[in-house]
Amino acid sequence: AEKTYADAEALRLQNTADARAAAIAKYREAAAIFQPLGLRYETAMALYSTGILQLTGGDARGAAVTLAAALPHARALDDPLVPSVTNALGGALDILGDLTAAMAQYQEALAGFRSLGNRNGEGNAVNNIGKIHADLADWQHALEYYRMALPIWQEVKDVRREGITLNNIGVTLSNAGDVQRALDYFALAIERRRAAKDQAGEADT
Repeated sequence: AEKTYADAEALRLQNTADARAAAIAKYREAAAIFQPLGLRYETAMALYSTGILQLTGGDARGAAVTLAAALPHARALDDPLVPSVTNALGGALDILGDLTAAMAQYQEALAGFRSLGNRNGEGNAVNNIGKIHADLADWQHALEYYRMALPIWQEVKDVRREGITLNNIGVTLSNAGDVQRALDYFALAIERRRAAKDQAGEADT
């Protein structure tokens, strides 16, 4: 089982569609071996890794099923993996359009990341919650959460994500009818995206 998992990890790092499909098969094989042996952490990791690859490959429905299967194993151990699983599950549900369920997962992830002191995870969860509020046209709460994410990205020196969040604030302000302030944030977003050499993001802004 350990060799199967190691093979999956090596395939994942190749980062091609064929390697991703082969890695998913290997992770599933490893999970099927780990689970009957009562190896809950290893089972959770294999299922979580499968779900992340499914998300990367555009299979949100499959990812939601796999990540939901990983969750009870991680929860049983009260493992630090739990908020990562719930955040990823929220992402899959978000893509599938189940915003209420996605929000619940993101909120749980946020609480978990905060309790662990995981600032990167906290920033991701906060940003994701902001996105759900924006999708629901709740501009005020979207801005509140996006603005919560900004100092986190500044603290961890993640200039690319800082640029993304500034752009999100600009889009939200524009949707709320505050065009002048939106333009100010778009200018800041371009500046940060240039600093991060994020050319695709710069063009998007």
